Amino acid sequence: MNRKITGFLCVIILGLLLMNIPMFQAYAAPEPTISVEPELNMFSTEDTSVGDNFTVNVNVADFVDPGLYAYEFKLKYDNTLLKATAWALPEGHFLTPAEGEMPIYLVPASGIYQEDGYVLVAITLQGDAVGKTGAGTMATVTFEITQAPSPTEAVSCDLELRELVFADPEIEDIVVTPEHGYYEFSPPKPSVYLSVEPSIAGAGEVGDEVAVAIMINEVEEEIRLIAVQWRLYFNTTLLSVTDVTEGGFFKNWAETAGLNPDDVFFWWLQEDDYAVSFTIYAEFVENPPTVFPEGSGTLATITFNATYKPETGRATCDLLLDEEFVLLLDIDENVIPYHHLEHGGYQMPIKPGDLNMDGKVDILDIGIFAKAYGSYPGHPRWDPFADLVRDKSINILDVVTIAKNFGS
Repeated sequence: MNRKITGFLCVIILGLLLMNIPMFQAYAAPEPTISVEPELNMFSTEDTSVGDNFTVNVNVADFVDPGLYAYEFKLKYDNTLLKATAWALPEGHFLTPAEGEMPIYLVPASGIYQEDGYVLVAITLQGDAVGKTGAGTMATVTFEITQAPSPTEAVSCDLELRELVFADPEIEDIVVTPEHGYYEFSPPKPSVYLSVEPSIAGAGEVGDEVAVAIMINEVEEEIRLIAVQWRLYFNTTLLSVTDVTEGGFFKNWAETAGLNPDDVFFWWLQEDDYAVSFTIYAEFVENPPTVFPEGSGTLATITFNATYKPETGRATCDLLLDEEFVLLLDIDENVIPYHHLEHGGYQMPIKPGDLNMDGKVDILDIGIFAKAYGSYPGHPRWDPFADLVRDKSINILDVVTIAKNFGS
């Protein structure tokens, strides 16, 4: 056999043999942790009051041989917001001695130090007790809520694990990673929310103009709204932004309040797969208004161009307001929580006359046309989906298109 071929076969055989040799990789054992659970203790005045209580556990996990023999920790909190009313070692707690072992020793200093804002817990096994491995609960702490939030701003503090001392049966230090907790007591969310209108926008053919409004709704004057930013995601294959124009919400407020409308600053940008904008009353620092926006109105109108229509199915995409980016500010530059967001959507039918976008042209589409018959832009019954010939009037020419495709 040719030597080159023989050598090549040997390499392949060796490779196959090596593939069957188990590969061992050393994995470091996870570092033990101590944590406050639940981590997030968040309450609202809608269902919680000053004087109500909540309880957290201090838990540990991932202890390995030789195990835990003794520990000490402080759970620190803001004593102007909370009062620790009780602490306990729950039945079956992590350092519970095994049968026949000596009882634990609870350090007398363990307890609640309200004036300093912490709970101290320190206990140890005794004698020849075996160190504890695995996971479990170290202690439970009950807090009373003592301070209410303001009407517009939450109060909060960390539930912080400090001064950690952990030791094994040889009284050697054990490194433990703390995972702190968090407490928050907030007022009810304002009713204000943002929406995309119409909730479903559509185009009949490539090249059609599609407009949606970014609305702000149910603004209460008491929240003293002064600025809004938003970002809207869309599918750049189906749509392209041609313009974003300022709505009247802040401009109308400025005129009503006797302010200079030119001090309302509007900015927008189209970037990748989203359009972004913010509106702010620019002169509020030097000339703070005495009245603030309220009600509902348009922040901006986005004009798209329909750029693509597939051969089958239908062209659809979400018009999503970015929950992480939407931001409302008050006159003091505090963040105003919004109640919710109402996203939008875009559709383009593949079959002419499929007004309800269900993939077929039938009596339901005739019904949609009939409701809009005789309407035009601005008319209360106007439906741009039904304007199939794109002449800004819904008439007999549009129903001919539906009739030609009826039953398809």
